[in-house]
Amino acid sequence: MESSTKEVGVDVALGEETFNNVPRSRLLNFARHRVPAKNYDEPLTAYMGTFSDLELYLREMEKISDLRKSTKTLDQNGDTDQTSSKG
Repeated sequence: MESSTKEVGVDVALGEETFNNVPRSRLLNFARHRVPAKNYDEPLTAYMGTFSDLELYLREMEKISDLRKSTKTLDQNGDTDQTSSKG
């Protein structure tokens, strides 16, 4: 797969199974390719992208993580914003 990244002009290639196990993989803007691989008769599916694509994904995941942490902290402190209709 490494030679395929050079041919396609990208930095990173993930096999199909690895890509399918990436949390929130829909946020990872990698393109799907069929690439030749040693010792395989048929091309393999690989998801390929740039380091910039990977960096954007990691930033988005960090935002999600930060939101979860702040929400969890609010829940533990009883400070969640719950509106009530008093009438």
